[in-house]
Amino acid sequence: MKFRDIFNFDKMLTPLIIKIVYYIGIAGSIIGGIVVFFTSVIGGFASDSGFLGFLGGLIGGALVMFVGILTTRISSESTIVRFQINQNLAAIKKNMIDDVKVIVEE
Repeated sequence: MKFRDIFNFDKMLTPLIIKIVYYIGIAGSIIGGIVVFFTSVIGGFASDSGFLGFLGGLIGGALVMFVGILTTRISSESTIVRFQINQNLAAIKKNMIDDVKVIVEE
């Protein structure tokens, strides 16, 4: 990727950034799940619910991780698909222009 391509918007920079945001989202979901787990466990033992607090933290933490990772994946994929559609349309446009040039030259 050339520096000029970035400023002329010939190449898209966002798909690279989306991958980085995806990994940050996964890390955030895992950290959020761990925080929910420990918060529920500590709160459960503090209010004498013991095993229910542990169970709630385990289920809640796993749910936060799963839903967070799934949501991050879906939003990242949908953004990347939009950029792939843009690239495919640009290739189709280029092919059509090339075909028109061939017809005009004949």
